[in-house]
Amino acid sequence: MKGSLVGLANLLKLDPADPHYNSQISRVFDVLHHCMNILTRRSSINFSEEWTSATAFCDRLLELYARNRGEVSASLSQSFLRMWPEIWKIIESILVFSTRYTCHAGTRQLARRLIVDVCHVLGHDNRTLAQMISTPDFSSLALEIWSMEAEDVEFQPWNDKPCSSMAAFLDRQFISLCNQPHDTRSVETFLAPMDGDMKSFACTALKHLHGAFYQTQPNLDCVIWNTHIMTVLSDTYDPLRNVLLTQHVVPAITKILFSLTAETPSLPTAPLKGKAISFAFWNLMRWVTSTDGVTWIIQVLEAKLMFMLIQCENWMPFLHGDPEDFLYPFLNGYLPKYSAYRSALCIISKYLTKIQQLGLDSGKSQDIPLWNAWNSFVTLIESCLTVLRLASGGILPAYE
Repeated sequence: MKGSLVGLANLLKLDPADPHYNSQISRVFDVLHHCMNILTRRSSINFSEEWTSATAFCDRLLELYARNRGEVSASLSQSFLRMWPEIWKIIESILVFSTRYTCHAGTRQLARRLIVDVCHVLGHDNRTLAQMISTPDFSSLALEIWSMEAEDVEFQPWNDKPCSSMAAFLDRQFISLCNQPHDTRSVETFLAPMDGDMKSFACTALKHLHGAFYQTQPNLDCVIWNTHIMTVLSDTYDPLRNVLLTQHVVPAITKILFSLTAETPSLPTAPLKGKAISFAFWNLMRWVTSTDGVTWIIQVLEAKLMFMLIQCENWMPFLHGDPEDFLYPFLNGYLPKYSAYRSALCIISKYLTKIQQLGLDSGKSQDIPLWNAWNSFVTLIESCLTVLRLASGGILPAYE
């Protein structure tokens, strides 16, 4: 086994720029396959040797992926697919055992880390990802690791390292499952290990979100993926969407969003924070467009949504995606739509007055999309308020 790993280490020195690199990848995986056969078939090997060999194998797999610059070529995809059954044996028999039962805390933490890293790497290949999802007991393990991260201080990945949490991999899984149109059975099957306990799933997602953000050094990567998990699943799976709403997901997202937009962008954190802001707005859009959105639009308005929209002026260069898709719709569509409800209109009026008194709209003369959308929105609201003042009952006393 040791000699094989030394040979593998030499093979990993191959240059990805070499025109024969793809064929050389196959050689690397042949050696990996040989190592794993030794590991899984030798009855005389003790657990210490198994652990050393398993960690060495995982390290080589991660190095190979890194040397391929994070890209999954056709040859690498084929190799991932061929190797998955043996990789799963190592995860299930050695790494999972170490995570659950080993006495040494450092070993438990490393085992969890390796499971997350290996899943993250293999999950970048769609064919391998589909094979992983269909593997018996795999969904149970992925959900268990994700839950452990939120529940157990020992396993919390709040170190701001990209993809340090199972959340990044689960997000990729759920996107794959939800891309099957008009079919929620695949999502239900994957979530089956939770015995239909959507409240438990929702609580885990919200604990992850809270734990990742409210730290001295927030793990924004983890915030992003857990936010997106809730967005993706709630868009296709009604039972979870309804439970998330009852578990106060709207206040949880708006508090984070308000905190982020209130900051002044500074490198090198601005791109990641801009992405977190974008994903939070996407999430809020999901709630205000679901079922009867009046309740949720009032919640986000009371959480100072209009302040957040204005505070995005400084964040525009760092937002992820096109603001036309997730930011401007609040000003061009959702808020004007719900202004037809007196309760919503009065809250809009209250915060519009505060914004004007504080001078937060001082940039409204700028000819840029954000302020153009804002000015159009304000003009519409002022017209609605004029009509409301003339109508029977006028403006609600609490908001005058």
